[in-house]
Amino acid sequence: MNGQTEPFLLSVLGPATIAIFAVAYIWTWALTSRRHRYLLVIAAAMLLPLPGALFQVLAEPENKGFTTVASGVLFMGASILAAEGMARRYRSQIGVPVDLVLLTVASALLAYFWFVDPNFHARAFLVNFFCGGYFIAAALRSERATRGRTTDRTVFWVMLAYGIFLFPRTVLFALPVEAGTQAAFDHPLFWQVATLSTAVFATALGLFFLVAVLTEHMDDLRRDRDFDRLTGVLNRRGFEEHAAALMAKAGAPPMVLILCDLDHFKRVNDTYGHRVGDDVLRIIGSLLQSICRKGDVLGRIGGEEFALLLPNQGLAQAEGFVRRMQEAMAAADFALPEGAPPIQASMGVAMRRDNEAYPIWFDRADAALYQAKAEGRNRAVFVQPAGAGQTESGFFAGVCAGQG
Repeated sequence: MNGQTEPFLLSVLGPATIAIFAVAYIWTWALTSRRHRYLLVIAAAMLLPLPGALFQVLAEPENKGFTTVASGVLFMGASILAAEGMARRYRSQIGVPVDLVLLTVASALLAYFWFVDPNFHARAFLVNFFCGGYFIAAALRSERATRGRTTDRTVFWVMLAYGIFLFPRTVLFALPVEAGTQAAFDHPLFWQVATLSTAVFATALGLFFLVAVLTEHMDDLRRDRDFDRLTGVLNRRGFEEHAAALMAKAGAPPMVLILCDLDHFKRVNDTYGHRVGDDVLRIIGSLLQSICRKGDVLGRIGGEEFALLLPNQGLAQAEGFVRRMQEAMAAADFALPEGAPPIQASMGVAMRRDNEAYPIWFDRADAALYQAKAEGRNRAVFVQPAGAGQTESGFFAGVCAGQG
């Protein structure tokens, strides 16, 4: 090892640094409920180069051929696992049978160019072009990543850039080395450039990919926290947070709150079972989503109670919205058993007063909802901030009755 200490240290430092990421990937796999097995594939890819580097460092001269070929095979295998693992995230992997065939052929050629026809150029080009080609192929097959989050787009471009980089890097730094050279260690510049550039790209790619996975996981957690799984709309917490965000905007626009409670839903649920009741709620959720505009906020805030917040709307526009809701519910096929009560709703509608706090605004809409139920259900009662057209109770004299 005399005179070669620096290349030897570099040969281990890069793979050892990358191997540290394997621990982070295994931890992330456990953190995400062990759903993403491709994280384990990438963790394995990050561990493989380290024994290959140790083979090179610790090998006795008489075993140099075996260790050189073995380290090359491990490096190619690591590249396959890394490229395939990342491609699996986007469901675009090449496939295990093809991977095994290509790795077997490349390994045989690598052995040939050491034991039969020793040629450093052939070995360097074979290993690096093989790995570069795999990353390019995986990136191109994962093109859908460019339509995703910024982190996924970054992963795509780093993966593609690394694959392309391996071609000119190998040509520029391998060609000056004599073809008969037995090992890359015999030419320190080539080994240093190869090791350091691989470590830099692998670290960047591993970091960005990990950020992409964790970002998706955090989005999933927020979705589970803020959305109702049954209907696909916001839950009470999510609805109130969205409402608070709209109300907090400077110069908040006029907005209307609609509380919608399904009439006699408990009877349907108790008589025909929760499965039928859940189907009704799912249909109502889809129906309301279909008539909401972009920017409207929809949530399920109770068992059979939904809330809608309509920005930039007054009571006149809200009345049109309510009528569309009533017509859609009357036309919907809930597939209820014969004799079941029709699915209808009572609604309370309130326009927000200037700087009115959400709880007070909600209470006014809720009072209107109870008024609708008291007046016979299947109708909407509107309450305005103040002024003409109000009864002493604060409700509009007019009522928007439902169909049926």
